[in-house]
Amino acid sequence: MHGGGVKEDPIYDFKKIETVLSAGADGIIVPAPYTSKGSHPSVVRLVHKLVERYDALLVCAIGTSQEGSFHSVVRSIALHSKACGCDIHHIGDSGYRMGIALPGNIWTLSLAIRGIRHTLRRVSQSHMR
Repeated sequence: MHGGGVKEDPIYDFKKIETVLSAGADGIIVPAPYTSKGSHPSVVRLVHKLVERYDALLVCAIGTSQEGSFHSVVRSIALHSKACGCDIHHIGDSGYRMGIALPGNIWTLSLAIRGIRHTLRRVSQSHMR
C-alpha cells in the first residue's frame, strides 16, 4: 500500500487473496479506491466479489496520508469505497502528527458512509457499552 514510486509486484494478487480467504481469513484489507497507484474502483469491486464468495469482510484503508487531506477528498474516497462494497472503513493516523486522522475528516468519512442520524447516534453512545 505504501509503495508509491517503487516498482514492485501488483498490489492486487487475486491468487494470494483467494489463498488467504480459503485458509479461513475473516477479511481482506486493501487500499481504498484512489489512495494508491492501481487502486481503481473496478479492481476493488473485483476483490469484493472474491471476498463475498468466502463470506468474509472487505476493509478499505485510507492510509497513505489522504486522511490529512481536504474533506472533499476523504468524502470521495469514502463514497467510492462504499460503492465498491467495502464493509469496514479504516482511516489512518496521519493528521497533525498526533496519531489520529484530522477529526473533521473522521466526521466527514462517517457522514459520507452513514449519514448524520447514524453518525450522531454513534458519537453519542457511551464507550462503556
